[in-house]
Amino acid sequence: MARLREALLAPTVPAPTMLTAADIGELCRVEPSTVGRWARDATTEFPQPLIVGRRRLWRTADYVAWVATKAARRDGQPAPVDARTLKRRRHA
Repeated sequence: MARLREALLAPTVPAPTMLTAADIGELCRVEPSTVGRWARDATTEFPQPLIVGRRRLWRTADYVAWVATKAARRDGQPAPVDARTLKRRRHA
């Protein structure tokens, strides 16, 4: 998993486009079941997974945006806004 963390932090290493619950769990240092709970809990604003067969996969860009939003709120800055966030807010 060090390679995954390195890929997300270093712009020269290509990052994977999709992440599993285990990948996200490794990055956040939580169990994969916690990632699933975050996805089910609307209050966490965690991105919804794509279901491929029996697997749940998250877009790397959605995960990175979620982390950036959490970090901005922690630091007292306005959350970054992207097209998906605006679309979700309009339909909520």
